[in-house]
Amino acid sequence: MHTAMDTNREANSTSYQPLRGKMGVYVKKYLIGKGAQGAVSVGKVIEAKSSEFSVGHDVALKTGNLSDWGVIREIKMFQKLVERQKESPQESYIVRYHEAIGSRQLNKVTLVLEYCSGEDLFQNIINSNGTYSEDRAAATIHTIALVLSNLMQWNIIHRDLKPENFVYTNRTDDKVLKLIDFGMSCFADESADIRNSAAGTLMYNPPESFNSEPATYASDIWSLGKENLISIYSTQYMSFIHHSLFEEYIVDSTEYYWRTSLI
Repeated sequence: MHTAMDTNREANSTSYQPLRGKMGVYVKKYLIGKGAQGAVSVGKVIEAKSSEFSVGHDVALKTGNLSDWGVIREIKMFQKLVERQKESPQESYIVRYHEAIGSRQLNKVTLVLEYCSGEDLFQNIINSNGTYSEDRAAATIHTIALVLSNLMQWNIIHRDLKPENFVYTNRTDDKVLKLIDFGMSCFADESADIRNSAAGTLMYNPPESFNSEPATYASDIWSLGKENLISIYSTQYMSFIHHSLFEEYIVDSTEYYWRTSLI
């Protein structure tokens, strides 16, 4: 549905300069979010140079600094994922990466990604108003487990699995859940220093991250377990988290681990 808000957003797109890449030329339509590693906008293809696009096609444009280690790492991860996805005939449940467009002069780089117009998993659970069934939760966790299975086969540790990093492709009944962010990821065979670098979101971090131990595949499994609890207990669980856990937060990592491990 095209709303008045969409019209206003598109009217504002004239303030953005076109981004010219090898696969197409894009223009930003409107901002949809900001994070630690940059901003994400909905963009539109205004010139298609690849069979993957048609003029008017919506894409996600994620812009960050070229000097940001996480941004460059995410590009490398996506490039690796593209190779692996081509080798696998089945759905990977990972957002599609198209290309990266950089400017050393501006110290900026923009990732051109598949645009997922649905809610993120966190909002989807919260908006269910307590009606998120066990069958629905089981299907969700099954999809996330398939993602993890693929990442493990491809030698990747994600390190920041959380509901906000999973987004539905659309808002219809046939929507597909996809993992969208790889800024904290690393390869399992990288050095312990890299696998031990600061990463993740406090509420989903595994015990080893509080003990200065390198991340492993098991780190992602721990995060999957937390997401499982959230999907099963939905709004009741989130109410407990926001009113109890963070009020009782203690700086000491060991004691913090024992408090959160009970959830």
